[in-house]
Amino acid sequence: MSKSIKVCFLIPSLSDVSPVNAAISMALGLKENFNVTLLSYDRISDLTKKSALNEKGLHVASLEAGGIRDIMKAKSALTDMTSDAGFDVIISMLFRCDMLLAMADIKSKKISSLRNMFYDEYRISYGRILGCFFYKLHSVFLSRLDAVVCMSDDMYDFFSSTLRNSNVSIKKIYNFLDEDRVLKQISEVSGEDVFLGREYPTVISVSSLIPRKRVDIILEVCLELYGDGVYFYLDIVGSGSEFERLALQAATSPNGKKLIQFHGYSDNPIKYLYNANIFVMASESEGVSRSLMEALYLNKICVVSDIPGNREFSRKSRGVSLFNSRAMFKEQLVQSLNEGEASFLPLEYMRKCALNEYTSLINDICRS
Repeated sequence: MSKSIKVCFLIPSLSDVSPVNAAISMALGLKENFNVTLLSYDRISDLTKKSALNEKGLHVASLEAGGIRDIMKAKSALTDMTSDAGFDVIISMLFRCDMLLAMADIKSKKISSLRNMFYDEYRISYGRILGCFFYKLHSVFLSRLDAVVCMSDDMYDFFSSTLRNSNVSIKKIYNFLDEDRVLKQISEVSGEDVFLGREYPTVISVSSLIPRKRVDIILEVCLELYGDGVYFYLDIVGSGSEFERLALQAATSPNGKKLIQFHGYSDNPIKYLYNANIFVMASESEGVSRSLMEALYLNKICVVSDIPGNREFSRKSRGVSLFNSRAMFKEQLVQSLNEGEASFLPLEYMRKCALNEYTSLINDICRS
């Protein structure tokens, strides 16, 4: 390992979203062994966050672009910055940054850290035809890189097949939970039970409220169970385009009004998750959900949709039930309320493991 190796994490922005937080956590961990720069595609508006990262010893810079419309401006800026800084390795995250890295005529080793099974996400978000177009386009960009990192078993199998005719190297490094951050969030709410005094168990959803997350299924099944005389509290943590519609739907039911609570966005969802009994997720597409990993770390009973990102946890941990239909979700939830088993987060999903794997990858690719 050598601090002389210069590593750049190319991210869309400094916004508070899971992929960006993962990149920041990884950059902070790797700066002990490498010369690390966190590079935002978009111009940085949150100067407080930038200063806080600087104080932690992380160099933060920007390409001063403004979305995908500025791709040529970003390409020119990246070329100039790479020439000046001499990045040995650039690790990109998400479509825009993968596209930019594939287009850039630079000598740096190029790595994409894939965050999800994007074929499913594009199809769900844009429809079959347009989604297929974006999937093929993204695959072309990936084929022009040196390595692609997949963060789950299913992703590794899928992209190994998809990119088999290219020269790109496919690596598997599991998504990770920053346990230090979780422990800090737990300490902030130590002794505080936000659900104190409840007479029924608490079921919790921590998710963006957007169509592909299918929080509507969770809400509708819970309302059905209330009608069947099965009572529990449902707490929904998150914001998004579906918030108002779902909140109104819950409020129109007497039981929903009493037993369902919407908390909106929280910068510390652990304070809700920590005191809940059951974690639920109905998403149609995920990479490896950070919320699910947090639930596993806190040993919660988990009832989640049968999709690739969730499936491997059901193989590796007890206490994780999968469903592939509304009826099955209803059945699994009732069963978990009666006799659920505590889950656990496998060791390979801890941050230390990911740091070791990325360190090896960076050293290997620089030697190749």
